Amino acid sequence: MRRRLADSLSRRLRAEDGWAMVVAIMVTALMVSMGLATAVVIDSQSQGSARERLDESDFNLAQGALISQMSILTATWPGGPGAAFPAQCTPANVSKQCPDPSMLRLSYNSVDYASAPTWNVQVRDNNTATPDFYSDSGTATQPHWDQNLDGRIWVRSTATVKQHTQAVVGLIQVDKPTEELPHSALIAGSLDISNNGNKPLICTKLPDDLSGNHDCASSSSQVGPVQMRCTTYTSSCLNVRDPIDNSVQISPYNVQLGYPAASSLSPNALNRLKARAQADGTYYSGVCAPSMQGPQPGMVVFVESAGNCPYTANTTYNSLTTPGVFILNNTTLNLGGTSTFYGVIYAANPPSSGTTVNLGGNTSVVGGINIDGNGRLVAGSSHVNLIFDDFAFSKVTSYGAAHLVQNKWRQFVPSGP
Repeated sequence: MRRRLADSLSRRLRAEDGWAMVVAIMVTALMVSMGLATAVVIDSQSQGSARERLDESDFNLAQGALISQMSILTATWPGGPGAAFPAQCTPANVSKQCPDPSMLRLSYNSVDYASAPTWNVQVRDNNTATPDFYSDSGTATQPHWDQNLDGRIWVRSTATVKQHTQAVVGLIQVDKPTEELPHSALIAGSLDISNNGNKPLICTKLPDDLSGNHDCASSSSQVGPVQMRCTTYTSSCLNVRDPIDNSVQISPYNVQLGYPAASSLSPNALNRLKARAQADGTYYSGVCAPSMQGPQPGMVVFVESAGNCPYTANTTYNSLTTPGVFILNNTTLNLGGTSTFYGVIYAANPPSSGTTVNLGGNTSVVGGINIDGNGRLVAGSSHVNLIFDDFAFSKVTSYGAAHLVQNKWRQFVPSGP
């Protein structure tokens, strides 16, 4: 009896041990499965974190290259074809118009950038049917300068870090501060109207009718006076048809004598306009400009130390709606033929005496003429030579800082370089 009871107990214990072993094996398998699943999750999260870090790295590099390019645009805005930027900037480019590769390497030097990352920056005009909308297909073929002269261009920057590529694009706008010239029909040391006719040759208001051999009839309230630095009503100061103090040749008559001797523009303002002309490719030193207008209407043309510059062709320079700026520095001007210049003529540092600007033939200036020092204006063709237009003075602008246009920036994954 006892033996049978012992055998039964032994068999029962062996069965319980078997079940315990099965349970142990099952628990061990479950724990291994959970460990493997946890390892997979951790590995997946690590890979995702690495991808996110690389995406952040290539984004930062692309953004840094764009910001670097924007600072270059502040220094040299490409306002003319002569200042066009390269087709693209890469780490292999060493150009003053491109981001400095060494500076970018120093700025982005974490472990992700140890694998020789690449970047590409492109400058394109927004001269498309939708100038405020960017697309690679619509913008890629546009000029590398501000062809439409609206002061806006696209900058597209791409960066690749460990085969991860990101691109950013932004519409960059340059500020165009107005350089404040006095709004006058004429400022000069003296005036000589060689025509003795009994008709107006200088209009101090913009006429209502600018067609043909117009007169000065105007409904405008804006008056641009004739201001002389000389101080006496004599022919050496104001050589116009009698009576000198109310001559019909200046209509409506508005003449002021004893204008201050100081230059109309400060040296800094003159240098800013010079820098704009240099950026636009419309600066000429020692030679006359081929035209009083730049490649397009409305540009600043700057001529320095060129002697006398004659323009006697039958030409229209700029337009009433897009006036330009023609600056003479230590240079004189002879404008003749049947030509019309729309804009402002400014003569800085003229000769100490003699004629600085001569308006001959059937020529007209619609805007204003400003001559520093004792420079003299000679006028007197068969019709009105000088017409005041206040609007033209708003276009005496230089280039300021370049900055991103609000809401015109985006990040994307490019389909090409």
